[in-house]
Amino acid sequence: MFADIFKFALFIVWTSYSYAILDDSIVYNLNWPGKTFELKDSATKSEDYNDEDAVIIKTDKNEKYKCMIPSSAKGKNEKDDFQSSASPVELLSPVLKQKPCTYRLETYWTYEICHGKHIRQYHEEKAAGGVIKLQEFFLGYFSEEPDSKGVFNKLGNIPKGAKDIPAKKLDGIMTPYYPIDMGNGTACELKNGGKRKTRVLYVCHPESRNEIMSVSETSSCEYELVILTPTLCANPFYKVKGTPVNEIYCTSLDDSPRKPKTLVKQNIENNFANQQHFTAPKRHEETEIELEHTRDDYRRVDSPEISKQTDKALVRDFLSGDFCLRGSSGWWNYEYCYGKHVKQYHDDKTMGRAIIMVGKWDKEAHLNWAKNRRARIYREEYDATTKTTDKKVIMVEHFYHKGDFCEAIGKPREVIVKLKCKASSSKHAVTIYLREPATCSYILGVESPIICDLLDTADSNGLFTQTED
Repeated sequence: MFADIFKFALFIVWTSYSYAILDDSIVYNLNWPGKTFELKDSATKSEDYNDEDAVIIKTDKNEKYKCMIPSSAKGKNEKDDFQSSASPVELLSPVLKQKPCTYRLETYWTYEICHGKHIRQYHEEKAAGGVIKLQEFFLGYFSEEPDSKGVFNKLGNIPKGAKDIPAKKLDGIMTPYYPIDMGNGTACELKNGGKRKTRVLYVCHPESRNEIMSVSETSSCEYELVILTPTLCANPFYKVKGTPVNEIYCTSLDDSPRKPKTLVKQNIENNFANQQHFTAPKRHEETEIELEHTRDDYRRVDSPEISKQTDKALVRDFLSGDFCLRGSSGWWNYEYCYGKHVKQYHDDKTMGRAIIMVGKWDKEAHLNWAKNRRARIYREEYDATTKTTDKKVIMVEHFYHKGDFCEAIGKPREVIVKLKCKASSSKHAVTIYLREPATCSYILGVESPIICDLLDTADSNGLFTQTED
């Protein structure tokens, strides 16, 4: 990469009469083919390399090389073919017409967006007598109607060219988006009864399913939702532009080795140092995650997957309660063992460990609790090929009771566990938090890749079943 150029430049002497100037904004990769320069990559054009851009270099050990720098590294202007690409409105129209819903579970609120319909923010808590009290606000409604072709052409904000596409920095990367405004929501007391409204930013992500990436309140009763959708990716101008890698080929001259000896030595030392500092993750590694939700970079793809055998063993251990998920809010730590218990504990150097049993598993108690609730929460997904809408389970809820006695209410503690899929390359990744909407009545949110493999097996009561492959 470009950093390698600088490492190598520390011990080379440029001897050519003229040389190409390398651009800091362009990524380079050094290749050392030996005596012969051959273009093995069909994507690399031979006309991109010519003697005018060749650089003769010599190391401090008198090793001599001829480096071919591609002409494409100087940059090329891309033609604006925006008009020939499908418009964002055309691409999003099928989603807005089908009105699929997706959810995001935050520490206190749950957010629901039904595309082409509404955005809802709600919170459930148990009131006196065990009655579930619902607090909800609608953050905006979708009011447009499609034309005879099923396209929502009255949305507005339709860009006329690539330069008109707005972009926002997401996870440090400038990302193009298509905005849709949804207004006329629940009245806002902070604005003298003015209606809540939301701007929804649709962002291209090929592996997404129209889910919520983030929710923020930009000002009083005004919100912004970022939605990851695969539909916009059909328009190349809505894709996040990657950085092209330009290959530099350095062939050895005279009796010089294929690679400079100093560079070879440096690579060996770096590899050895990396091996010394690498520690293989334990199968039952306990990773503490802070109370606030963390979000994986949805563009990251370089982490290796664990083996399928380990994957299955981990799921079996989780379902048996032997592999527990743990998290931390700083002072308090939480332990969730599926089908066993939910604990809250704190370790003190002098007093030892203080443990509060938040709730214990009882299948019959859960089944009675589930009779009056939705133990499974679905997301509707539209299949363009079959033109059908399927329901996919995205979260289940389990009830644990008979925890430690709570003097404040005169009865044992109890907790509702919300289990949700969290996509990650590591099966050990977990986001976990505990909140107390009512005295000694808790909600434990758990998001983990382990749950992703189990949601499709959930029955009507939200209970998982393990299948044998």
